[in-house]
Amino acid sequence: METRRALGLAITCGIMLLCSSLATGATTPGKPEDTAQRIRQETGTKAGVIVQLGCRSGKLMDALQKTGNYIIHGLDRSRQHVRASRSYLHSRDIYGPVSVTHWSSDRLPYVNNFADLIIQTKDADVSADEIGRASCRERV
Repeated sequence: METRRALGLAITCGIMLLCSSLATGATTPGKPEDTAQRIRQETGTKAGVIVQLGCRSGKLMDALQKTGNYIIHGLDRSRQHVRASRSYLHSRDIYGPVSVTHWSSDRLPYVNNFADLIIQTKDADVSADEIGRASCRERV
């Protein structure tokens, strides 16, 4: 069980690094659809709950929603990003199964083992321990 949890945390951390490098320009960022496909392929996650920490415009959440059977919850510390994401998701008529919340705590607002996948951008500084607590990757 601990080995699977460590593997799940390593995969989650890899996705965090992927998103962080895209956000900082360390690699050439592609379209959100390409990034969503890459995340799905690298994690093997085809359904479940995805949390995106630092959602900015909402475009990656939109793209992720199209690649599988997901409920996606975005958390962002910026009220401006939350408004932009909500507006974008409403315009795509997907707000509901994809939603966004303003969040300012160091603790994620979830019970233990809640999310199948947690995606972290550089804007969302959350400890690996906290991500591991909220992630249920050992079940995937």
